[in-house]
Amino acid sequence: MVVKLKIGIPKAFLYYKYQIMWRSFFEELGFEVVVSPNTNKKILDMGINSSIDESCTSAKIYMGHVEWLIGKCDVIFVPRVVTFEDGDATCTKFYGIYDIVRATFPDANFIGYSIDYDEKQTERKAFMKLGSNLINLYQNIGDSAPEPPQGSNAPLTPIEKPRKARFFGKVLRGSGGTFSKVPSGRVIKKAYENAVAALEEFEKNLESRQEAVLQSEGLKVLVVAHPYNIYDKLIGEPIVRTLEELGANVLYADVPDSTSMCGKSKALARSMYWRYNKELTGSVEYYKDKIDGIIFMTTFPCGPDSLAIELIMRKIKDVPMTNLIIDSNFGEAGLNTRIESFIDILEAKRA
Repeated sequence: MVVKLKIGIPKAFLYYKYQIMWRSFFEELGFEVVVSPNTNKKILDMGINSSIDESCTSAKIYMGHVEWLIGKCDVIFVPRVVTFEDGDATCTKFYGIYDIVRATFPDANFIGYSIDYDEKQTERKAFMKLGSNLINLYQNIGDSAPEPPQGSNAPLTPIEKPRKARFFGKVLRGSGGTFSKVPSGRVIKKAYENAVAALEEFEKNLESRQEAVLQSEGLKVLVVAHPYNIYDKLIGEPIVRTLEELGANVLYADVPDSTSMCGKSKALARSMYWRYNKELTGSVEYYKDKIDGIIFMTTFPCGPDSLAIELIMRKIKDVPMTNLIIDSNFGEAGLNTRIESFIDILEAKRA
């Protein structure tokens, strides 16, 4: 049977920030993308069982999505993001997640990239290497190496599953296979550039829609949370749904331009260490005079969030705020009660 190489992407963590970019890149190179389903209780339980107790709930959810993908794709994509151009860093869970999943699921096949500007590993270099590794992997299976795709959307030559499985066992676990050649760099570069453009267009559309919400009448609530928390079907969507049912216009702190928000964050924290928290902090500064209230949403026990939220709450005094902390045993009833009480406070303040 003719098949394409299937790349699995866990629907958690940075998926919610870079999904457009990843899907565009993989599909333009001719690979099939398999995304794990929305988070549910079963996936959360799987993640809990494969994680240490000290892991944050978001990391446990990620592990559950990884486990769900095993056996449903040929290789699972797990990126590593450490530092950015300006020296900003990410949480340590993004440093080590690739090693964690490999150690936890030793029989599964993983591939990823590493972005670490401190080590001169730029985003462009990371994607070029990722594309080269995948195409080489695809080419070297079988008795002869097929030509790489000549057009940006041309599919790669299919291979047989049995030979593919044997080769993955050799190469992806680093036990003897090598990627000695970089084929069709022009195609990989074009796929990366198109992926960047697709993400930029997607983000601009989100910004435009949010600006329209900002101009609307009614109660406006800014939800300050990482995308992998607030957009998650199990832990984030119920919060947004409750807010909308109570008549609030929901604004998302992750939507505005990240570079601009990093600059604005300095008004509240001159030396915020974590890049993604810096973006959210800048968003609070940007929206604080345009909204009625702020809801922080984090997962237990996230260290960077606990520090950033405490800092913001101490420095901003004239905007009502509440903090929702989600753990693996959360219940919607208690969350709904807190949200309803918060909305009552905001409405009383507006009256």
